[in-house]
Amino acid sequence: MSEESHPIRDGRDIFDIHAEFCGLFSNPARLRIVWTLSEGERTVGDLAQQLGLPASTLSGHLRKLRDKGVVETRREGSNIHYYVVSGHFLKGCLEIRAGILEVLRRSESYFE
Repeated sequence: MSEESHPIRDGRDIFDIHAEFCGLFSNPARLRIVWTLSEGERTVGDLAQQLGLPASTLSGHLRKLRDKGVVETRREGSNIHYYVVSGHFLKGCLEIRAGILEVLRRSESYFE
């Protein structure tokens, strides 16, 4: 058994945790949030305006991303700025998107 598949936490292995994170990124709104934050940190108000989401909906998604450690916050006065913690999450999103585009180029009807 490779080191990466040994139990990590609560008897779960890296594959269990990986699947949990993939579920986190399975929501289109959360993907849009991470994609937008790849351009730089934003406040909830900035994100709400840019993504066209109600602040309450956005806050729920940000809480889920923050609880899993994908985003963190920085306070500046009364504003809370959100940012992506690791470029690996962004790189993963880019790689999956590149794979999707490759599939679409080969077969335009794939997702129909």
